[in-house]
Order: sequence, then structure tokens, then C-alpha cells
Amino acid sequence: MILHSLKNKILMTTMSVIIIMGTFATFTVFLYSKDVLFENEKKSLMTIVSEQAQQISILLKESIYLSQLIAEQDFLLDYLNDPKKTVQDIEVVKRLESYNLDDNYSAIYLMNKEGNTLVSTDETFVSNNYSFRDYFIEAQRGNHYTDISIGATSKELGYYFSAPVINKNKEIIGVLVLKMKPNVINGLIIKPYLESNKERFGLLAVIDGYSIIFHSNDPTKLFKSIADLSLETLKEINDNKRFSDFDIGSLNYNIKLEEIRSIEDSRSIEATSKELNNDLLLNIVKVENTSFYVVMIHNKNELISSALKISYTLAFFVFLSVIIAIISINILVTRFTKPLSELNEVVRKAITEEDLGQRALITSKDEIGVLSENFNELIEKLQKTLINVEEKVQKRTKQLEKTNRAMSGRELKMIELKKEIIDLKNKLKSK
Repeated sequence: MILHSLKNKILMTTMSVIIIMGTFATFTVFLYSKDVLFENEKKSLMTIVSEQAQQISILLKESIYLSQLIAEQDFLLDYLNDPKKTVQDIEVVKRLESYNLDDNYSAIYLMNKEGNTLVSTDETFVSNNYSFRDYFIEAQRGNHYTDISIGATSKELGYYFSAPVINKNKEIIGVLVLKMKPNVINGLIIKPYLESNKERFGLLAVIDGYSIIFHSNDPTKLFKSIADLSLETLKEINDNKRFSDFDIGSLNYNIKLEEIRSIEDSRSIEATSKELNNDLLLNIVKVENTSFYVVMIHNKNELISSALKISYTLAFFVFLSVIIAIISINILVTRFTKPLSELNEVVRKAITEEDLGQRALITSKDEIGVLSENFNELIEKLQKTLINVEEKVQKRTKQLEKTNRAMSGRELKMIELKKEIIDLKNKLKSK
């Protein structure tokens, strides 16, 4: 009973420690892995967005450089300085068309400093005034500018690259503009990438400086703003006719426009969709040297759910390890305490059955083996001692028996002698 109590104490103590520490480890692994996996997923998605932004930036840089290159050509200076110049000069048009080798541009056109189009590879632009456009205003300030808007004449979306035409006196005498077809970016970069990674994406979009979506894998989100736009901002957009007659709606993500415009490189923003009542994660990367941003929007709960699945799996294996540890400890404790159980049985028989011939089985050289060996030596010495005592008792008994016999013979002779004396006395009296 004592041995079983000892075994149970060892098992209960060990299992209690394992269960407590195992539960703590499982809980810690679950929470830590969930956070780490979620952060890793955020970084992974941000990497994808950054790659998209970099690809777009490379294409835009080529057009920015081309607009600067054309604006510096002497034939434009000669044309603008010619007092007898004619609108839509054939030679100038041909020179401009020669720069559209890959047919990436729907129009390349030249405006005077008043914003009137003098020459264009698309005749519908000629004689139209675009002085209200941001790209013209910025070029007039001496800046190279990139913009996105729906054409006032073509009614088609396009990327605009403007560069000032500067004469030898450092005076701005005109503005050169390239209008890139939207499919150059949407078709060559965004669409192929989406098709090869359908399961990874939520909403992927390209937005302008007003947070208005002009490219997206979800057509229903086009020309809607990610940020909540004020009435003043909406009026500004309408005044410069950026998106023609389109009604600019909001996705109602409760994000301020200043928060997006403050992004210099990349940022993750958590928001809430008022319409869907979902928590969202927005990974936003600014396209270098532009006012454009690439945005990827995911349902935060779905990302967390994905991380939770892996966390649950890790926690399960930790818990399973705890169960295996408990079973293993039980087997090992039983195995290690078995020699004690056998020794206890030997002691019990030696005491209750007075059988000193019992010997403990020595199966190891550890403390239990030494204890069994010492017990066997003790039993052997005790057995020898008892045998010696029995021999001495038997020897003494024999001596006592011999003495008793000798004493008994003397007593008989004394009795006979007393009887003879009495008989002699009786004879003398009778005489």
C-alpha cells in the first residue's frame, strides 16, 4: 500500500506539473503563433502590393522620361517660336507619332502657354483648351507631372504625363503631354498577376491622390473613394473634371484623406466597412514619384481565421505532446517502481510467513538495485544469526537434560538410603 501511494504521489505530482505547464505552453503557443502568423501574412501581402507598385513605377518612369525628352526637342521650340505656325502641322504630327512606337499612347499633344492644343496625334484634341487640368497647371509651374483622369474630349480614362517646353531664355512657352492607355498598366501588370494569384487577393486597386479607385479587380468599386471626401474636396474634383460626369461615391471605410496622403512609402491601415460591418486591413504602397497608390484590401477576420487554423493545429500538437508525455511518464514510473514493488513483496513474505529464504531480485545497479542487495545481505545475516541461536539453544538444552538426569539419579539414591535408615531404626526398636 505504501509503495502504491509513493507511485501515485510521483505520478500525480509529475502529471500535475506537466498538465499545468502544458496548458500554459499550449495557450502561449496559440496566442503567440496567431499574432506572428497574422503579422507574417500582413508582411506577405505588403510585399505583393510593393511589387505591383514597383512595376507600375517602372512603366510610369519610362513615360515621364519620354515626355521630358520630347519637350526638349528643337523641332517643338522652332514650331512654338514660329509666328506663321499652323495648327496641326503635318511635320510636327509625324515627329510626335514617331515616339509612339509601341502604341502605348492614345495621344501625344502640344499646348501653348494658354492651354490651347496646337498639335496632336489624335485630331480630336486639336484646338481644345485644357488649362483647367492639373497636369497643365503643374507644367506651367515648371514641374513634370503625372496624373490620371477621364478625358474631357475622349471620355476615356488615361494616364497623363506633362512636361514644360522651355526656350533658351528659360521661359515656359508650351506644355507637352502624353496620354497613356490604361490597359498598358492594367493589362500588362495587374490583370496577369491577379489571374495567377486569385486565392491570395481581396480587393486590389490603384488609387489617385484623392483615394479614388481607377483600376480594380472589382469593377463595382471603380470611381469610388477609399477615404471619406469632404464636400470641398468633391467640388475640387468636379471643377477640374478629373472623372467627367461620374458620380464619385465612397466605400465608407471611415478613413481620412490626410491619412492616405501622409503615406510616403507603405503602411497598413485597419478600417471598418460601414456597409458590410466588417473589419478590414488595407495594405497601401505609394507609387514612386507620383500621387498614385496601390491598395490591397482584405477582410481582417478572414486573415485572422487563416492564422487561427494554423495556431489551432500547433496548439493541438502541443497538447498531444502533453498527453504523450503523461502516458510516457506513467509507463516509466511504473517500470522504475516495479523493483520496489517486488522488494516490498519479499519483505512482506519474510515478515508475515517467517520465510527467511526469500531473496530480492537484483535487476539494476542503481539505488534500488543497491537497496535490494543490502536487503539480501541483511536477510542472510539474520538467517545465520537465527541458526546460531537455535544451535546454542539446542546445545544448552542437551546440557540441561543431562544435568537433570544426573540430579534425578542422586535423588533416587538418597530416597533409597533414607528408606534403609528407617528400616534399620525399626529393626533396632523391635529388639
